[in-house]
Amino acid sequence: MARVTHNGQVDVTNASSFTYDSLGGHRPYHLGPNDDFQDIQFKQQPHRTWTAGPRLDYDDDTTTRDPAIPENPEGLKDPSLLVGPWEEQPTVRVTNAVFKGVNGSVVGAQAGTIAKLPCVIQNRADHETVSWIRLRDHHLITVGRQTYSKDARFSVNYDRHRNEWTLHLRYAQARDAGEYVCQLSTHPPMVFISTLTITQASAEIAGGPERYVQEGSSVVLNCSLRQHTQPPEYVFWYHNRTMINFDTNRQVSVRKTMDGSILTLAAVGRTDSGNYTCHPAHARHASITLHIIADSSLSLLRTPQQGK
Repeated sequence: MARVTHNGQVDVTNASSFTYDSLGGHRPYHLGPNDDFQDIQFKQQPHRTWTAGPRLDYDDDTTTRDPAIPENPEGLKDPSLLVGPWEEQPTVRVTNAVFKGVNGSVVGAQAGTIAKLPCVIQNRADHETVSWIRLRDHHLITVGRQTYSKDARFSVNYDRHRNEWTLHLRYAQARDAGEYVCQLSTHPPMVFISTLTITQASAEIAGGPERYVQEGSSVVLNCSLRQHTQPPEYVFWYHNRTMINFDTNRQVSVRKTMDGSILTLAAVGRTDSGNYTCHPAHARHASITLHIIADSSLSLLRTPQQGK
């Protein structure tokens, strides 16, 4: 069988017949003994493909439209007109954790004391981490049980039995007031906000600022705190500039109360006159001036009355 090469030549080595394709169909050729194959050339017919196109002389549009889809040529320029505005699906939070307490609750603390902000979380998973953040500057304070703040006054206490993470702030000051966030590392995160308020406690002595007492009588000075959040750790009493709480040489007794202290002076004399100051812990102090009146002074006061 002869073979046709790519350039139209025929390879007739050991061939006695051959065929070729044309538009007329498949035609066989049988070679005689005197035929010269070099004179035979084949012109390959190109492959033709018919493509259907619109008829230029046909104006009617017979395209089938879905009546549910309105015509919107502007949508070709702005795809959002076709599909509408993009609406992001809300993220589903997968967790069993629940905060306990009132979100946004106010926690009061006295200046100079330890402020405690509790955060109770029930059903928290082991991989869910609790963090404390100061909201005003988004300052990260703690993560888990580790403290990341440079302010050494901050620490966190974890009570496993109560599922409570409490932020501690020692020596709280007025500048520490504001919102603090207890955040749980769910997706998206869960938050519990506490508002810290700082009050400045002050002492007050009843009957001040001056008192007159007769020599030899007993004197009771009652010092109480105003705007305090907890009982004072201690209350020091000063006579002029000397602390007298533990003065064994004088008939002095000090009794601590829930909101202050009571100083009792038995059988006061002239040396007991002067300034007395009540100085509670983490509160502004208060003072009173004690005047001791001798018996002779009282006699002078009664003389004009006796003359009448």
